[in-house]
Amino acid sequence: MKQDQIIDHVLGLIDHFKGRKETGELTAAEAGIYLKCLAILGAKEAVMSMNQMESLSDKMSVVELPFGVRG
Repeated sequence: MKQDQIIDHVLGLIDHFKGRKETGELTAAEAGIYLKCLAILGAKEAVMSMNQMESLSDKMSVVELPFGVRG
């Protein structure tokens, strides 16, 4: 396989596993492959960070700060 074909294949896998994740059908084994594919592209940390932020925003309300913001 050429480099372009490999990247296209990895992107296809990521798209497939992302769809399964969104529908709640992603297994643990598939999640491992999904994370490896993201690591290949160097995107694992960005996706994990985004998922953590989404998880926190779903569970926590915005906290009001006890001081005013000066402009």
